[in-house]
Amino acid sequence: MNETISCQVIGDLFPVYHDGLCSEETKQLVEEHLKICEECRKLYAAFPEQPDAEPPADLPEAKAALKKVRRRSRVRKVFAGCGLTLLTLLLLGFGVICYGLGYVPLIGKLRAESRLSAYSGSKIRCHFDWYNGQYVSDGYGLAYQLRNDFIIDGKLGEQKHNALNEQYAAFRDELTAEGLEPGEQIGLYTVVSGRDLKTQYHRIYWYVWDAREMSKGDAYKNMVELTERMQAAFPDEKITGQQFRYCTLSGSYQSLVETSAEPLNSTSVQQGITEDERLSEEYLAWRDLHRKTS
Repeated sequence: MNETISCQVIGDLFPVYHDGLCSEETKQLVEEHLKICEECRKLYAAFPEQPDAEPPADLPEAKAALKKVRRRSRVRKVFAGCGLTLLTLLLLGFGVICYGLGYVPLIGKLRAESRLSAYSGSKIRCHFDWYNGQYVSDGYGLAYQLRNDFIIDGKLGEQKHNALNEQYAAFRDELTAEGLEPGEQIGLYTVVSGRDLKTQYHRIYWYVWDAREMSKGDAYKNMVELTERMQAAFPDEKITGQQFRYCTLSGSYQSLVETSAEPLNSTSVQQGITEDERLSEEYLAWRDLHRKTS
């Protein structure tokens, strides 16, 4: 009977034979065929429904074939895992870079154009300025910072700069009367809240020369006090950032606080203070002059 059963028919019976779903007669039929047919024995040893099964010891060719298939499968899994990990790292790195620069593909541009159009009352198109990390309008002199939700208006900034310097004159005279040497003018960087399009925040650029010897701790304390007095000189303005240089006969210091929606406070001022390691020629000349005359 075995001679009348083709190898193709026996191969079709492999699934039910392997899973034990066939009758006893079919089971005997398959087993008798496998005893006399070497090719079918090889095929059944490498049967795809039993990938974890080890082929009989007397079938080295089938065993080698299975090992080759398993090795290729492991290699594919390793490459797939490495590829997925690399893709994840690339996307993560790209996201970190974009966040640091304040850039989000498409969404950032749409939001910037929406904010700037609402602020100006005109339809505005813009592009991303990679160097400055902000979206810049095409021909309107406006820019938008996505991370802080700030609008930068060049014309407004110039107007506020002139207005605040008029108020600064009285504060400058007050410091001069105390024997300090404040700068003739202050610099100003103004932004507008993108949320309400009205609230303005300012970053002040200013300096004070103090011809006294003092410890670093006293210098830090004086910088905090002078910052508080500077804020009080502009009661109607939101001074939230500064670049303040304070020069004494003992050292030169500066406090850097970026513009934000939060007001300046003693903690942010102190945390932003650093001591200049490279002293400018201007400072050295000033220090030498005052040391000779003191």
